[in-house]
Amino acid sequence: MAMNPPNQTPLRDSYFLEKLVGLGVDDGVQLNIIVQQLFLIMGVWPLVYTALLIPSGKSGNGVPAWPFITLSYVFGAFGLLPFMALWQPPKEPPKVPAAAEDLQGPGNLMQKGMESPLVAFLCLAGAVACVGQAALAGAPQWNSYFKLLEESRFINVMTVDFLTLTALAPFWMANDAALRKWDNNSLVSILSVLPVFGPVIYLCLRPRAQL
Repeated sequence: MAMNPPNQTPLRDSYFLEKLVGLGVDDGVQLNIIVQQLFLIMGVWPLVYTALLIPSGKSGNGVPAWPFITLSYVFGAFGLLPFMALWQPPKEPPKVPAAAEDLQGPGNLMQKGMESPLVAFLCLAGAVACVGQAALAGAPQWNSYFKLLEESRFINVMTVDFLTLTALAPFWMANDAALRKWDNNSLVSILSVLPVFGPVIYLCLRPRAQL
């Protein structure tokens, strides 16, 4: 499915995208709830990966993470995969969490922001809202989603994107936890197998810099 996504509904795919980003005509048509929540949670994942990769994703070959993280806000996993393919364990791992004095200055604003508990709780709130809406959507909405999954290239690719980000998260969680010297390995292992909720709960609980 991922290698040869369906393309039975190209015009409808354009319609879906316009409706999801708020550019479509208000025609009173309600989009499938699962598709809506999938689209919204794809906005949560890049923030999760930003928090996991800055600075824990430092690569031994000097490839910076931030350009690929920036691309992920538009292209999802397809923006991150080149970095992950090139990534090598660094010979000198970054100090995580950084000392408060090392987070001063405009050059460290992103890293400082990712250490804020507010980011973690925003990710958690977004995940709870999206998964909750999808879980309560009911069988007709899910049946409609699975039908669209077989027909729509846009929804198929978005679903594969979501599953890819979900599958890759445990590695980067473990990498970040090791750098932070978090001894609660059993909890990290449990969180690693929880789709969506595991990474955002990890961000809420992990040792963080004293800002």
